[in-house]
Amino acid sequence: MPGGASEAKIFAEEELHSALHGWLRSLDARWMSHPDSIRSAGYKLPQLRLARELGFRIPETLVSNNPSEIRDFDSFLRGKGGKLAAKLISKGPPKAAHPDEQYVVFTQILSESDLQNDATLGLCPAMYQEYVEKAFELRVTVAGNEIFACEIHSQQSETTHIDWRRYDLPNTPHLVHDASPELVRRCLEITRHFRLEFAAIDLIVTPEGETVFLELNPNGQWGWIEELTGMPIANAIARHLTRP
Repeated sequence: MPGGASEAKIFAEEELHSALHGWLRSLDARWMSHPDSIRSAGYKLPQLRLARELGFRIPETLVSNNPSEIRDFDSFLRGKGGKLAAKLISKGPPKAAHPDEQYVVFTQILSESDLQNDATLGLCPAMYQEYVEKAFELRVTVAGNEIFACEIHSQQSETTHIDWRRYDLPNTPHLVHDASPELVRRCLEITRHFRLEFAAIDLIVTPEGETVFLELNPNGQWGWIEELTGMPIANAIARHLTRP
């Protein structure tokens, strides 16, 4: 093939992707959730807009690769006594063939010195947000019509202080959270809006007790939450898939 082995590999992967997803979409099956719903629900900006419409507070947010806009946004937040955090817009870097070669881009707080290189800032868009101070974080798992809310006490470990995905499970208590009827309603509504049967929703509870929406993962992990809290998420998924 013209262009060499790398182009051939990309072409073969695209053919495999088309074959697999075409086959999946041809099935007359019960999904949790349908691949098309998972794909369309994965965009963070529509999630934030809908969350705000449903009554959630969302962080002040900028998506840009314009260095001047980014620095102005940083100045705006600092003027209010806030901090600027950077995170990915997408679900993350491509998965490497070998686990040792995989990497994650964590949320991080930026200093003014991090914003001086125009070439770096202009390379591609990123999501810049107001950093929201936390009492604890909430991971809400939606399975059908059932809600499982887990408090992640990320502030008890320096490792997980900014991003709990850095994982320090022995020092990060995970507790069952008694979700209010309003929180349940909002989480079910945002899940149903995207035609999902399952969702993992990340939120922050501030020291003042306000709940702030961060994002929805349409295909998020939940096994470790069940192990640490005993919440029967697997049973809820099974019930939903085997309902009459």
